[in-house]
Amino acid sequence: MHWAMNWPLSSNARRNAHRSLSGGPPPNGSGPAGFKFLADAAQVCCNFAMKCSYHPGYQVTLSPGHPFPMSKYPLLREQLLAEGVVTAGDLVEPEPLDRETLDLVHTAEYLNKLESSGLSAAEQRRLGMPWSDSLWLRSRLASGGTLLAARAALDSGLSGNLAGGTHHAFADHGEGFCVLNDVALAVAKLRVEGAIERAAIIDLDVHQGNGTAAISQVINTFQQTGVPEPMSCFLLGSGLLGLGLLRKRSQRS
Repeated sequence: MHWAMNWPLSSNARRNAHRSLSGGPPPNGSGPAGFKFLADAAQVCCNFAMKCSYHPGYQVTLSPGHPFPMSKYPLLREQLLAEGVVTAGDLVEPEPLDRETLDLVHTAEYLNKLESSGLSAAEQRRLGMPWSDSLWLRSRLASGGTLLAARAALDSGLSGNLAGGTHHAFADHGEGFCVLNDVALAVAKLRVEGAIERAAIIDLDVHQGNGTAAISQVINTFQQTGVPEPMSCFLLGSGLLGLGLLRKRSQRS
């Protein structure tokens, strides 16, 4: 899952907002607790509901016993709705990313393989999932969800995607259950459109975002960095918790 945020709030302001809501420090990590904090903070600081990207196509069928918990996506949606963190009206369905957008980050050879079931057995083992039409669609939907959340955050201040965080996807191959690098795609697309100028990604997952790091060396649209200083920021976070800072071109000094 992903959070996307564009608030001109200092770290002290965020801490104070959380204390006013819960009497304690902000939650670490992600999941429903993290979404609850952001949804509440949106109401306190910005007086708006948090939109979240979700699509039934986020879940695809894998073989029994497969280690990837694909059912977490609809379960997360159900829990957030049950706890009142979001309402049905807050959920928006993304469109799958088109080839032109995918070409901003991924190589033509890799994308051609994904489009035509051309991944070898070795490449599928490296990915950790068998190729299927539904997996290819799911990957483009999840990446579209991150871009949709990013646009909403730049427009209203805060949004989320209940999938994404595929930071092990490289420009020319996938691995670690990650087919497409949704964060890199969102950053690259927004930069091409002129919506942002540059981005910094702070990945707090226990595993390094090796795909994102490698892509950043090829296309200089963003960098990985540490904890942000107070500024207007665009935040990407998830169970694969990533954090990004993006400045609108209009805010350029």
